[in-house]
Amino acid sequence: MNPTSQHYHLKDADHQPFRVHMTVPDTPSSPLCCVFLHSGHMTAFDAPARENEFFSALQRNLAALGIATLDFDLPDKMQADEIACATDIQKRYERFNQVIQAPLFEPFKRNYCVIGLSLGGQILLKLLEDSNHAHAHCRQVFLLSTVVEQPVYVYANPDAIHLIYGSRDCIAYCDETTETVEQVCSPDTYSKDSADYVVTRKSQEKHIHILQGVGHLMDMQTTDNPPCDPADYLAALIAGESKSPCTASVEANHANH
Repeated sequence: MNPTSQHYHLKDADHQPFRVHMTVPDTPSSPLCCVFLHSGHMTAFDAPARENEFFSALQRNLAALGIATLDFDLPDKMQADEIACATDIQKRYERFNQVIQAPLFEPFKRNYCVIGLSLGGQILLKLLEDSNHAHAHCRQVFLLSTVVEQPVYVYANPDAIHLIYGSRDCIAYCDETTETVEQVCSPDTYSKDSADYVVTRKSQEKHIHILQGVGHLMDMQTTDNPPCDPADYLAALIAGESKSPCTASVEANHANH
């Protein structure tokens, strides 16, 4: 299956130019499209970075399955070396909304999913809370390495929300004064807390996935057992394949209300 690469140039609400890249398989009808949202480390979608090894592999895997992908440049953070602030998240969310409402996305508006890594996942939490009808046809939401620490009430209409973490992605909580580590949490703990904070309707599913040997940026960090290939795993999950191409711990978490 030979995908077609399509490149676009847009300007956001602040008149800042940015690029959009779509890969569309040569199929007779409009395929599913997966929209990528990178971590806070990224602005240019094609910058050399460890997470781009994952996204590039995922794009190739999805193209082989007849699934389109969309990637785009993200706004710079207010403070490049600091944790993203509310303004950073809002500006990235606004650019995401601009892209999916642009004419270039018209063929996919009724059949798409979204994939957010770390800060990209925090942006998707805003999508879940948004009752805007523009997201009515977002089929699935994939939150990668996204820690949820306060309630998120889901008003959007995805059929399923997947919270995906690497088994090597532990979180250290530090004392604000001394900066000494007070607690270290593994994904087995914080993944369940995060899922509980995502408050869904009865018709919506939540699933937790722990990928063995994988780190925060969906990078394989060990050759033991062997590790789970996150790009293979996620592509199979998106395509609805019944058998996973690698070993992972999966838990269904039913709706809250």
